[in-house]
Amino acid sequence: MKNLTLAVLLVLFLVSCGKEDDQLKIEEKLNISRIILAPDRILLKKQDKFYISLRYWKEENLTNTDEINLTVDGVKAKLVKQKANEPLVGSNILFEVSPINSSGDVKVAYTIKSNNKLYAGEGSLRIVDDFSIATIWNKLDRDYVKTIPFTTEVYQSGDFALSGASTAVGGGEIIVPEIISFFIGDYRSSYQAPRLLVSKPLIQGLEGIYIITFENSSLKELRLSIGSTNADPNFNKNALFAELNSLYGVPTITNINGRTLRTHQHGAFDIIVTDNGGEISAVVKKVR
Repeated sequence: MKNLTLAVLLVLFLVSCGKEDDQLKIEEKLNISRIILAPDRILLKKQDKFYISLRYWKEENLTNTDEINLTVDGVKAKLVKQKANEPLVGSNILFEVSPINSSGDVKVAYTIKSNNKLYAGEGSLRIVDDFSIATIWNKLDRDYVKTIPFTTEVYQSGDFALSGASTAVGGGEIIVPEIISFFIGDYRSSYQAPRLLVSKPLIQGLEGIYIITFENSSLKELRLSIGSTNADPNFNKNALFAELNSLYGVPTITNINGRTLRTHQHGAFDIIVTDNGGEISAVVKKVR
């Protein structure tokens, strides 16, 4: 009986040592020189699925395929596509995230394992109740915007690419007064070929390339490049104006130096849509 007890203790000891050895193997840190988290929008809407990609550069030449895991608010994301490492663009992985049912800032945690070396990191994303102008205005603060250097463009083919967002426009910060602008993405419900991107609207009716400007820590204005009848024969500005009228009311129309300005009053905001010879742009300002 004594010998049996000693044998059992010996087996338990060896198993314990094996577990410790395994932990030591995977806890050796993987050298990552740079890593980027890129959601498909700078803000995400609750109860909507979304995509997020991970791009990173390894300092070591490891041969094994990397094992990547990512969770958002504690829920594991689905790996959609993994691209092999390339020197200029690193390793790129696309995930699909199930809808999140509450708003607020949520934790993104990820691990990268290669040849029993492990890298772990985390970030943060902001979930909002809706994409109304008031919500976008209140939830886009400069500190958060600067944490999202890229967004992800997802193609209908299943491919994806990173696009620069949170990028300073016009040479960086001006200290006095402290004003800075950021490009935050191209948001549309439909795209023309050859891009064929998955639908990615933001503010309803206001589709295009978004640039936001801060003064100190407050959002000063939101600018959009919407479309051009000169560059895109399929772009219908009259259909756009009709949609904006239905969403934001009949505008006040003025003409200045050959440009037509259509000003919609919407709650605390003015939406000023400019038609400059077929080049359509907009500015959103909080004025009330």
